Amino acid sequence: MFRRKIFIIAASMFVTALGLAEETPQQLKAKSNELRAQIVSLKAKGNEAKAQIANVIIQVEKLDARAKMIQSEPAVKKALSSLNAVKPNQTRKLLIYTRTTGYRHKSISLGAAVLKRIGDETGAYSATLSDEPAMMSSENLAIYDAVLMLSTVGKPIDKKYRAGFEEFLGQGKGLIGIHAATDCHKSGWPGYPEAMGGIFDGHPWGSGSTVTINNEDVTHTCADSIPQGFTIKDEMYQYKENKYYSRNKLRILLSLDLEGKDMMKNGMKRKDNDYPVSWVHSYGTARVFYSNFGHNESTFFNAEVLQHFLSGIQFALGDLEADTTPSAKRNK
Repeated sequence: MFRRKIFIIAASMFVTALGLAEETPQQLKAKSNELRAQIVSLKAKGNEAKAQIANVIIQVEKLDARAKMIQSEPAVKKALSSLNAVKPNQTRKLLIYTRTTGYRHKSISLGAAVLKRIGDETGAYSATLSDEPAMMSSENLAIYDAVLMLSTVGKPIDKKYRAGFEEFLGQGKGLIGIHAATDCHKSGWPGYPEAMGGIFDGHPWGSGSTVTINNEDVTHTCADSIPQGFTIKDEMYQYKENKYYSRNKLRILLSLDLEGKDMMKNGMKRKDNDYPVSWVHSYGTARVFYSNFGHNESTFFNAEVLQHFLSGIQFALGDLEADTTPSAKRNK
């Protein structure tokens, strides 16, 4: 397979294509502030306005993300200019699912916009962004080649759609998890953590931590963009020592280098000091890619991480060949 260079469209074309040309970042921020004032008023109504508040918060996030995308166009353009994509075997459709029923990451809206733009500009995939529960119905999932769970904290997939989600994976489709995709469905539905490969168990390395990365698989097609000793400011997770996370099942690509500067933290729980950052695995006939990166908005302007995401997405879609031999079986 080959990778082709992205040719970045002009910033003005991007803004026009999204229908943002009429609104400046200042105007978008003004709308956002108006909605924030509504949230203050709604909070006075108590629990009866809880669902309404959640919806308004999402609208605020989207407005802020649009403003930031315009303001950060040089950074976005620079990050995307170095990306390489393989030519897809066929037209690919990706569902980027952003529903949360718990803590909601500020980076979700911006991250979704950047991931969609990567697909548009590389031609690797066409992405749909949604936080609507019904998007997980069998009928709606049928048109997609893969689902990307973007920091979907809580229980984002309703019970009535869970069998259909498992059926989707059983059809040889793809699953991508970004950041808090491991911080959802932690109980009551073993199918999800089995597919994703691990369950969140705290983050000793917070959003202000600069972490050092150990690339365990430097020639792997989903990890070769991350140099050995790579550092980044981002929040890093640890995963529960249970049946879901195992090097006997997962191909670990990146992990935390505990010999890096300030890497030893209070709250580290694993007795084996195994702190993975990303992995791939074959879940039956489904292809799964997970990466812990993505808590901070700045992560979505990082070229090395975006290439890591793109490669993982293309693997899950079925266009990029990637070895999923579990780490424990590699004799390394």
